[in-house]
Amino acid sequence: MATVSLGPTPTRSTQLARRIRLLVAATITYNVIEAIAAVAVKEGREAWRGDNCCAVPVGGIAETTGQEQDGCGCACCAPAKEGDAR
Repeated sequence: MATVSLGPTPTRSTQLARRIRLLVAATITYNVIEAIAAVAVKEGREAWRGDNCCAVPVGGIAETTGQEQDGCGCACCAPAKEGDAR
């Protein structure tokens, strides 16, 4: 009487495991690339609109009256002070 194997052969099992690892790696890579692209598009859109910090105002650079002003009112646009490492 012949015996019947209920699972794949060891060679076939190795091939299937390799294909599954490849599919998982491809899925993770796709998700990482998609996330990077989404962030890049969002940042690019904000920069194009001028929504991000340190953007030049649409009307041009405003004239200062004796006091140095930064573009958006945050510390990132202020001129660097001596000894300040940025």
